[in-house]
Amino acid sequence: MEKQFLKNLLDKFQAGTISEREKEQLDLWYQSFEEDESHTQTLSEGEKAAMEASLLRKINAKIDVFQPTKRAWLSLPKFDIESSYIPNLRTTVVFSLVIAVAAFTFIFFNPPTVVHATEYGQTSHIILPDQSIVILNGNTRLSYKKRWSSNGIREVVLEGEAFFNVIHTQNHQRFLVHTPDDVFVDVLGTEFTLSNRRDKTRIVLNSGKIELNIKGQRRKEKVIMNPGELVEFGADPLRYTKKNVDPEVYSSWKDKKLILDHTSLGALLIMIEETYGLELRVARKDLLGQKISGKLPLEHIDTLIKDISAIYKVEFENYQ
Repeated sequence: MEKQFLKNLLDKFQAGTISEREKEQLDLWYQSFEEDESHTQTLSEGEKAAMEASLLRKINAKIDVFQPTKRAWLSLPKFDIESSYIPNLRTTVVFSLVIAVAAFTFIFFNPPTVVHATEYGQTSHIILPDQSIVILNGNTRLSYKKRWSSNGIREVVLEGEAFFNVIHTQNHQRFLVHTPDDVFVDVLGTEFTLSNRRDKTRIVLNSGKIELNIKGQRRKEKVIMNPGELVEFGADPLRYTKKNVDPEVYSSWKDKKLILDHTSLGALLIMIEETYGLELRVARKDLLGQKISGKLPLEHIDTLIKDISAIYKVEFENYQ
């Protein structure tokens, strides 16, 4: 919308002579600020703050126009309307301006949230605004702000399990992954798997370097992780386990395969329940401690369960 045309619409709106069609055009202009990211995506935080201050100054200036002295009122153009309508017109215009600035401010500083969620047994490849890649495992939810600034912190929230391939930016932007248990992973550029299921969280680092920020009831702790390390904890994050592992074992699901490394049947059944939504039961509970190593395809859940039955030599009571 051209500036002069927009100015004419605003003048008509303030004069009370705007038509319904022109009101629709003005509404479309307001909406374009939310739909067109180019209005704000190139602005720095300082520039956004300056724009907000500028808009507020304009609001105050408009309010001053409608709070003048009696003499100032005499200099305003006359309207062929009842005098009782003028205060209502003033209130409408000021209120509209306040709403407009509030909308602009909200859009600038509170961009919409994007949510990706997978069903049981489903995986999904996500490309983030900075071109980092996230692969979601089944029964997982990832959320983040739609627009990321070029010099701010990149942040996502994860519930479930995902593999992250985070790009290292030239200006060393931080990348934070938050989990519901008040733990966040601080990353610059790396590959890792994060699982947040029920009351247990597990982080396995494939490459690069990450910092875990763990918050307990009485204190906080930072844990530095190097490639090949696993950190796992339950309800109390400060009572964590840290050990060296083969990272591929924990991220093999993204390649449609399952690597077992002395994995117990009990642990495998928990994974199937969390990822596929299937609760499998065996008649003999002592079989849950059996451990097996090997590789299984993850293309179809029926094939996976048949393979597990053959390898562990068990039959599931509730699966046909």
